[in-house]
Amino acid sequence: MPVHGDARALDHGGGACLRLAIARELVEAHGGHLWIEPGPGATVAFGIPAPPATATP
Repeated sequence: MPVHGDARALDHGGGACLRLAIARELVEAHGGHLWIEPGPGATVAFGIPAPPATATP
């Protein structure tokens, strides 16, 4: 699943693109997805499915 938005806009020579690529691989390995919410100070967000909680006595 591609990262939405332009990750190059976040890279100011500090390796942000590499960190985003690694984060995307980790998130997708767990069945989730990663996206960029554009705007001033863009936000990188992700979602990972979680199993239903079980009640313990």
